[in-house]
Amino acid sequence: MDWYTDPEKAVLMNELTRKIRQECHQIVMTKLPEKQRVVFIMRVILDFTYREISGILGNSENAIKARLNRARTSLLNHFQSQQLSGS
Repeated sequence: MDWYTDPEKAVLMNELTRKIRQECHQIVMTKLPEKQRVVFIMRVILDFTYREISGILGNSENAIKARLNRARTSLLNHFQSQQLSGS
């Protein structure tokens, strides 16, 4: 049986997925500067458009895209360093 057809494995996979999401949210909340964190949450988690975020925060869409790019780069670097250190 595959993990998605075996009820026990499905429960374990759901728990693992929940833990990964929880860890990612914690990293976002603790590792990103506030301006990057706000844009990341609004775009990635809440699914706002760049235009909506721009209007709410009063910044240009290009500024919003730049902040999101910096946030993604910071998170990628964090995960890569964790992988290299074996954590």
